[in-house]
Amino acid sequence: MLARLYEAKELALQMKGAEKAEDVAKSLGPDATTVLELGQQFTVKLYSALDEDFNTSLALSHAFELARAINRFSAHKKAKKRGGPLVAAALAGFEKMGEAIGLLGDDPASFQIEVKQKRLEAMGLTKEEIETTLKARKQARANKDWAKSDELRDALADKGILVMDTPDGVDWRIQL
Repeated sequence: MLARLYEAKELALQMKGAEKAEDVAKSLGPDATTVLELGQQFTVKLYSALDEDFNTSLALSHAFELARAINRFSAHKKAKKRGGPLVAAALAGFEKMGEAIGLLGDDPASFQIEVKQKRLEAMGLTKEEIETTLKARKQARANKDWAKSDELRDALADKGILVMDTPDGVDWRIQL
């Protein structure tokens, strides 16, 4: 569950833009408006829940609601380029959550490294095995052997490893 929150934080951190948040929300539609509104309300809802007999369950439900909204909005084709102002309040709220209850205080990349280290051993896998398979997949792609590339990706998926092709190269995560 914590990984879902970090994934939303990571998506939000990737969003850029410098327009007024309200203008972006208006032009990008209801998912954008929802992210803006939930982000602006999050810190108040967080502290209100914690003031209510330290109701962390309620505080987390608000965090997951915001994370779902960010995930939904991130699918918009202009989210990455223009969504930064919309998620600014959400990111600030996630920081407050880190200060208040110790969650989401790490950057998403550090969190992913920690998850990989802990989960791989439990899964009976090593980072080296995965990296070797990814190198073979990269070579298959270079050779335009798409069937082999897909086969290697599927083999990793069967082991619970999600391969993500990005503009910066290939990244992988453990499916939770």
